[in-house]
Amino acid sequence: MSARKSCSFVEVLVVAGGCDNSSILSNVCCFIPAVGKWTDLSHMKVARWRLQLVTLEDKLFAIGGLRDVCARDPVIPFVERFSGQSNSWDAIEHQPAVHDVELDSFCAVTTGRSSVLLVGGLDPKTNRCTSDVSSVEFKDDSSSVVQLASLFVARAGHCLVLSGDRVYAIGGFQAPHTHVIQDAIRNVECYDMAKDVWTCVQPMNEGRQFAAAVSLNDNIFIFGGCDGHNVLRSCEVYNTKRNRWQHITPMHCSRMKHSAVVHAGKVYIVGGVSSNRAGPVLKSVECYIPEENRWTSEPDMLSGRFDHQCYVAKVGYKFITSVMEKSK
Repeated sequence: MSARKSCSFVEVLVVAGGCDNSSILSNVCCFIPAVGKWTDLSHMKVARWRLQLVTLEDKLFAIGGLRDVCARDPVIPFVERFSGQSNSWDAIEHQPAVHDVELDSFCAVTTGRSSVLLVGGLDPKTNRCTSDVSSVEFKDDSSSVVQLASLFVARAGHCLVLSGDRVYAIGGFQAPHTHVIQDAIRNVECYDMAKDVWTCVQPMNEGRQFAAAVSLNDNIFIFGGCDGHNVLRSCEVYNTKRNRWQHITPMHCSRMKHSAVVHAGKVYIVGGVSSNRAGPVLKSVECYIPEENRWTSEPDMLSGRFDHQCYVAKVGYKFITSVMEKSK
């Protein structure tokens, strides 16, 4: 248990929210890479799907999402904070105004010690994709929302990745319809935070919506998704210095609405669905090793889920050791 242990905390992969075959989830679990085991954590205050997870000053926040698949009502509270020491979730005291941000299929990324960039999404009132971009500042005594330069391409179901001092909006879809999955887009935009300017960069080789992406060194990796017709196994890597995409070894199985997270130089791919029609929800986990361009299988989650989020967080060492004792 010495790997990745820091003082009284252990780094784990937290998986929160989403849906299973029958309901929207508030339950949260975590994978402990040091011992290769899954365990449950405390539930969020409310069930939420299509949420976003970010960290601010080493604390994990769940942002937005929906609590009703049909009505698309916003979740209240909009933001919850996870305490790894006490294994508990609490709503932050000063909530941002929900009407200031998009709630469905948007993306969020941390851009500073207390700020989060929210990009794109579906406007639940009009069911249209938006190009809106905003920065939310979270402080102890307040929260504020500032509108920034808009995307060139309105999109939802995309990926958002921070690489160096730039943010990349990747793929997604543009024209939602109730009963038809639209063609995914290949377009990629890069945001210069210092200049508040978006520019288009090299597009992906394949259009992807509801994919999962991560940043590692000077590379951005994107995994699976749906092209509008088929759920994909294929994966690509983008070199930010060379402005070039190329395919890498595909995943073991096709996935969309899954999640991806980096830990110790490896990329973990968690859950999702393998069909764009009704079908089984995945609980399987794959791990990509970039240096070797190969995949390994990891222990399955305790149950399947999709439209969830996964993020690295620190959990109390005493809690982890108690879990390990019980599993012996």
